[in-house]
Amino acid sequence: FRHARVEFVENRVESLVVHGDAAVELTRFAIRGTPRRAGDGAPTTFRGRTMVVYVRSAASPTGWVLFRELLQPAAH
Repeated sequence: FRHARVEFVENRVESLVVHGDAAVELTRFAIRGTPRRAGDGAPTTFRGRTMVVYVRSAASPTGWVLFRELLQPAAH
């Protein structure tokens, strides 16, 4: 983060399925990286999808914990 500013420019949940003590979320995202110094290159945007599996947990303040996350880069 010292050399580039990173920001989420898209975070769109496509689906969320809850079944008992598990939930699966599919999300499309885009992350933009912008160099902090002029001349260090052009801004870039990384796009893709994630599938996140959550499980209920009494130990979590929200009641859920992330169990597994898979990331798939967008096709070019």
